[in-house]
Amino acid sequence: MKNMFNLPFKFENNPGTYDIKLLDISKDNLAIEISELLKQTYLSDCRDERSDSVHGKMYGPHHRLMISLPTNYKRYHKNIFYLVDPNSPYTFLTDEVMTKLGVEHKIPSSGVYLEINQKPTRAFISTGHFRDVNVIGTNFLDGLKLHINYLYPYGFELEFPQHNQASSQQAQLSQQYPQQQQTQQPPMQPYAQQQQQQQPQQSQPLQPQHQQQYPYSYSGSQQQQPPQQQQPQQSQQYAQQPLSQDNSYYPKEQKHEFDDHQQQQMPPTHYSP
Repeated sequence: MKNMFNLPFKFENNPGTYDIKLLDISKDNLAIEISELLKQTYLSDCRDERSDSVHGKMYGPHHRLMISLPTNYKRYHKNIFYLVDPNSPYTFLTDEVMTKLGVEHKIPSSGVYLEINQKPTRAFISTGHFRDVNVIGTNFLDGLKLHINYLYPYGFELEFPQHNQASSQQAQLSQQYPQQQQTQQPPMQPYAQQQQQQQPQQSQPLQPQHQQQYPYSYSGSQQQQPPQQQQPQQSQQYAQQPLSQDNSYYPKEQKHEFDDHQQQQMPPTHYSP
């Protein structure tokens, strides 16, 4: 298992030892020929603006991918010509460009952080056989789209998707602040229905007591009378029995009982001679 990781080459993570043999591009070529090809002035001032898509040109017999991108460091903004090299793991700037951008201190071995087309990038000093050429490497191309056309007219396009930065920020926020479950809200109702629900119910007019007990309808001038209440059964029994001789409503038996009881309670009368 250990022999699987014994690679035949050794990778050195040191930008100072990286070298590219560019014998067909010099400082004069950047200022004259490549400026005419890209229709830009080398090291000219520019605005701090971002482009979603930038077109480049192929230069020389070896079809070098040359592109002009706005580069800013602190308050300085310049149009810089770059060689796009997908084989380079780093981005390099010449000593002259570092001075034009306002980098006065000695550049450390860890590089300088700046923005190329408003994308933060770490850049190093160009050394070796490409000391006069600015190179864009894969540390800047990460997350971008590169379309190369080797047919006439030769050229390429470098796209800067907007969703890369937004998606990364959204992923970080989602990890820090998880989304809360949203409660489902009832659908919106028309304005007329809302007014009907908010309007209080109209109070009904008061009715007479007999109408509340017996809610009968009225037709014309005639009014339906409520049913008469049933009389007690005792009065019906008295009505069925015959009347007494003195036209009283008491039955004969009850009347005699009442007379006898009344005579017993009355005190005796005494007459004086």
